[in-house]
Amino acid sequence: MSLKSARRPEGAPDDSLVDRASRAAFGWVLAALLATGLGTAALLHQRAVAELDRLLLVAAQAGRPPLQWANGHYPGPVDVRDWRPGDAEVDPQDANLALRTEAPVYRDVGHRRLLLLAVEPPGVALGGEAPPHPHRLRVASGDREGPLVTVGAFASFYSAVALAVALAVGLALPRRLQRALQPLDEARRGLEALRGLAVRSRLPTGGPREVAALVGAVNDLLERLDAAVGVQSRFTAEAAHELRTPVAVLRAELELALRRPRTAEETQAALQGALRSAERLSALVEGLMALARVDAGQIEEGKGPERLSSVISAAVAAERPGIDAAGGSLRLRVTDDPELWVHSALLTSAVANLLRNAAVHAAGTPVQLSLSVEGEDAVVRVDDSGPGLPEARLADVMGAFARAGRARGGLGLGLTLSQEVARRHGGTLQLSHSPSGGLRATIRLPVAPPAFQAASKVGLSEP
Repeated sequence: MSLKSARRPEGAPDDSLVDRASRAAFGWVLAALLATGLGTAALLHQRAVAELDRLLLVAAQAGRPPLQWANGHYPGPVDVRDWRPGDAEVDPQDANLALRTEAPVYRDVGHRRLLLLAVEPPGVALGGEAPPHPHRLRVASGDREGPLVTVGAFASFYSAVALAVALAVGLALPRRLQRALQPLDEARRGLEALRGLAVRSRLPTGGPREVAALVGAVNDLLERLDAAVGVQSRFTAEAAHELRTPVAVLRAELELALRRPRTAEETQAALQGALRSAERLSALVEGLMALARVDAGQIEEGKGPERLSSVISAAVAAERPGIDAAGGSLRLRVTDDPELWVHSALLTSAVANLLRNAAVHAAGTPVQLSLSVEGEDAVVRVDDSGPGLPEARLADVMGAFARAGRARGGLGLGLTLSQEVARRHGGTLQLSHSPSGGLRATIRLPVAPPAFQAASKVGLSEP
């Protein structure tokens, strides 16, 4: 199946990647063949000119044309003569130059190539010191052939070879490109086969490095899409689970209040019950929104250096009225106040949820909140004196936490949010039996990097 057969969106160009790459490659091949041919032809022509100059020099030195002409490109004869004043082909200035410098002087005159060479006159001895004497000027000339003669045979042969190469490239290149890009076409078909938001399958890997990188990036995107869909599904399920009960209670209270006429005191009590249910709904909605922010990865956007005591103070201020209303009491014990690199609002919500969980499930009992540093971790503990959890239930919840899952079944949204916030901060939430007989919830968080760490001992008095 060719990439051409892929469905194109409206307004997309008609040509495919194979067509574009083929045209570009074919153009480069033609340019390379043309440049090679022109360069080789110029070299051959220049070589033929140099060969003629060499033969003219040999003829001038010998005083006669070669007996056998073996020049290759130049089958014509060479004419050799002695220069006489008035020679129409020779410029007198060139003649004087050759006699004065005793060096070969080449000139082009029309279609002829001339060589002027000063030679020794007859009878001058070559050995020993020669007496002063005038030189003779010898003229050698031959026909100067044009490029069509010097490179004609090469041009004909090379043109035939270049045409054959161009045809072969034009026919073979698109097929080779189609085979090379076949993994890309398979990836397209794989994407077209995907249905729904929950994508479990992945695209086949392999092929050229560039295609493999693209397929890998698409598979990573599918992984993130799966994770996002999973988060959305869990959030929807948790929202429905958590909101079902308070909505039902609020509706029942309102229906009961409207069932018969009531006194002012009864109406006031019914409205107070409805208000408590609405407040619980508001707290649940806030918790769900905070959990959605954690799931969306927004926790990284708001991180900064923060004293742990500031987080705890905000959580205590928010939850102390609820603990007092439930008949309990809150004791605060701070032995260390490290600086953390955290999302202050979400960590405050996490600690507040632990305090709220203690107020709900251990109503009327003392609650102790302590802060300390153990090793490289900042530790926040919430202890209550309530009924706690059975050993089997506690093991199930801790198993879910260890698998980065979410606790369900009676513990509510608070522990879920607290566990997620701790995990996104690189920490943990642990549940265990409290020395006071109830439940102990422990958040461990890494202390801020040394650049932000300025931990100091403080002694806060209990309120």
